[in-house]
Amino acid sequence: MGEHRREIRHSADFLAVAQSHFPPGGSVSGRPSFERFSAGPLAAADDLFSIDFENQYEIVPGIRSWITLHTPHFPPIVFYAVLVEGYVELISLTVDEDYWDLLDGDPEM
Repeated sequence: MGEHRREIRHSADFLAVAQSHFPPGGSVSGRPSFERFSAGPLAAADDLFSIDFENQYEIVPGIRSWITLHTPHFPPIVFYAVLVEGYVELISLTVDEDYWDLLDGDPEM
């Protein structure tokens, strides 16, 4: 038997915030592109929320969250989603902009 998958949508606000962190085509300062973000962390969040929304942390009533670990291209990212009439909508995200600075000060790294 296949797993039940909910439809995933991204709010306009979510996309605007995501593109402000990860601009289409990337940036000259080295920010990953929105395309890479879409294929990596966003695709993972979409998959997770589509099959397991109910088991994600409920940060406030009705809003679930999921945090990624860092990868070579992305710091930890928190995704926020809601269930709306049977589909899941990603409504916001938080990017840990200070993560790489913290590593630079870590003598173990």
